[in-house]
Amino acid sequence: MNRDFLRFAMIDTLAVRDMTFVLEAQEWNTIGDADLNNACLRWDESEHPFKPVATLRIPSQTFWPQAGLAKKMFEAMSDLVSLGENMSFNPWHGLDDHEPLGSINTTRRWVYRDIARFRRDANHINAAAMPEVQHRSWDELQPYVQLGQIT
Repeated sequence: MNRDFLRFAMIDTLAVRDMTFVLEAQEWNTIGDADLNNACLRWDESEHPFKPVATLRIPSQTFWPQAGLAKKMFEAMSDLVSLGENMSFNPWHGLDDHEPLGSINTTRRWVYRDIARFRRDANHINAAAMPEVQHRSWDELQPYVQLGQIT
């Protein structure tokens, strides 16, 4: 399978229509330490149903630099691609109340950290400069971006 399969699928899909994703989560109110660290425990959906917590809407758009675009748009998209390639996200970038719990998530935290470090190293990005690079790049690109579309 082509390593860019998902990117190409997104390019083709978003060229013709919006995409909407409903994000759901199970709430567990009666959790104990033993349950928290038992990855084999299946949560009973009748007691802990999935509930919608957010809706993500991605408007139809061209988001990848390609031949035939105006120079300004091509350059802005190229900058956004570069920014996206060097950013890192993980569940610990959110609110303290939403912090993933348990020993498996502790391990995931280390894996997320190490993957981000590997990616920055492979892209020759200084980790100490990343927050500044992310914010400066967004500030430079923001005037071109409206509602998720480059104008």
